[in-house]
Amino acid sequence: MQYAFGILDPKDEEVIEARLRAGDAEAIRLVMEYRTLLSLLPHALPQHRPAAALRARLLATLDAPTRVSTNRPSPTRRPQTTWFRTPWVWMPAAAMVIVVQGWLIVSSLRHVDHVAVKSHTILNRASEHEWFLNDFKILAMTGTDHAPHAGAMVFWDTRQHRCTLLFHNLPSLGPHEWYQLWFVVRGSAIRSEAFAPAASGPTMLQVPLLVDKSSVESAAVTVEATSDMPQPAGKTILRGQF
Repeated sequence: MQYAFGILDPKDEEVIEARLRAGDAEAIRLVMEYRTLLSLLPHALPQHRPAAALRARLLATLDAPTRVSTNRPSPTRRPQTTWFRTPWVWMPAAAMVIVVQGWLIVSSLRHVDHVAVKSHTILNRASEHEWFLNDFKILAMTGTDHAPHAGAMVFWDTRQHRCTLLFHNLPSLGPHEWYQLWFVVRGSAIRSEAFAPAASGPTMLQVPLLVDKSSVESAAVTVEATSDMPQPAGKTILRGQF
């Protein structure tokens, strides 16, 4: 995942690229999965309703009638001409118009065929990645008052029962303290993994999650005095709902 996100060390990146060039099927599959997940990240961001005043101004602008100037100059009377009454004069021009129109129709039909082919390709690609939308759940965890700048992204592969988490801006822990990950399943907090933040950069954590995807309600991270607390007892640092 770190390779797909562009945060892997250069030496480790060379190892992954060597495996990809060698045709390692497992490495190629994982890189494609995580890059597809990366493209889906914007859909996990919360949506915000625009301010009422801004919405009102926008609607007023769209509903405002277009002003048309009434100070138009009076049309000048042109002298009548008789050249169009002579067939041999305008017939070549009419033939040219017919040729141009035919060329435009053919070009339009070719463009329609091109659009149809592109649409078919897009639909095929969408069907190929449809399982990502069905089998993956993405959660954005936000910091509480104890760590307002902290955050995390959770990628849950419900088919492989594997959960990958990327944490950032986690506060430093005191002596004998641990970060504890919890999942709330049907109203009960289930203990997952205890971990410590990385010395620098984001912290990555992969844990199993062997439950039905419809039963997990939320996730949270707390600070605990030991790594084997049966239930949350310390302060909550991160939380988020699926």
